[in-house]
Amino acid sequence: MEGLASAARGFSHSLNNMLAVSQGNLALLKAAQSGENTEFQTILNDVIAVLGRAQKLSNNLAAIAHWREFRARPVSLKAFMQEREASLRGLLESQRELRFDVAADGVTVQTDPDYFELALNALVIHASEGLPQGQPIRVSARMIDFDEPAAGNAQTSPVPRRLAVVAVEMVGKRLGAAAAATAFKSAGALARASDMMLGLWLVRQFALASDGDVLVQTVDKKRYQICIRLPASIG
Repeated sequence: MEGLASAARGFSHSLNNMLAVSQGNLALLKAAQSGENTEFQTILNDVIAVLGRAQKLSNNLAAIAHWREFRARPVSLKAFMQEREASLRGLLESQRELRFDVAADGVTVQTDPDYFELALNALVIHASEGLPQGQPIRVSARMIDFDEPAAGNAQTSPVPRRLAVVAVEMVGKRLGAAAAATAFKSAGALARASDMMLGLWLVRQFALASDGDVLVQTVDKKRYQICIRLPASIG
């Protein structure tokens, strides 16, 4: 992870410098040109949009460029989600709508909130890139209780467990539900997830470090949820 972080730091720093210079020069060129040449303005707008997408890639790389020791501590799920709502909106284009559904009063998880934020950022960014304009990005958080079969003995009474579930809804335009589910099963499968690999790898590693997992749940034929499931407690 340290080697990956070092490479990401150098690349994202250089890329940001190049993008800043290019975007600044294009903005000056656009301001200096007459508005009558609509074809020239269209070309400039297209190039500026491409640079904006490159800047998103650079930001994704920067997100993993400062690895440090994972420091788990009690985190209030509802407070965590409320405190990060504004920063998540800042990741998105102004016309994108972000909808929160947080039903997690008193729910606590044992995790590192900084890494939790990076994982959530990755899911929201990927959701926005595959979502048609006009559709909201849906983020939810809740707690579920279920009985887990006891390990190694089918006759033993089930073990009750509580899980906090943070879910981000996806549209299968870039990566379908089946491919996403396969991608989370192993590092090898994850490496075949194309340009989404970096964010999905981060989400998977975060969940494992928090003694949790990642689940892909189908919503309908076009939509699914990527769910981070973490052991939870009340109070």
